[in-house]
Amino acid sequence: MPSIAADCDDSQMASILQKCDEFIQKGGQNIPPSQKCCSVLKDVDFPCICDTYVTPPVEDAISIEKLIYVAKSCGCQVPPSGAKCGIKLHHSVPDAGA
Repeated sequence: MPSIAADCDDSQMASILQKCDEFIQKGGQNIPPSQKCCSVLKDVDFPCICDTYVTPPVEDAISIEKLIYVAKSCGCQVPPSGAKCGIKLHHSVPDAGA
């Protein structure tokens, strides 16, 4: 199992945005991440990043779904579906008109 940082901090989120930006942008298809992106993600504490940094402004700026796709593509452990940052990917969204 890869080592996981004890805490997350601004530098982890900044590294994700710097090295993985093209893979986590909103719109378009999922793109398999580069080695540089994966090397940054392997040391990220995703539960901490999700709880601390995934805020509405961040969700407006990047695709959290793509972030999780990229993380999984790199072999990283991510929060389970339904948890914050495990996102709604695997859940059906209730019909707003129901």
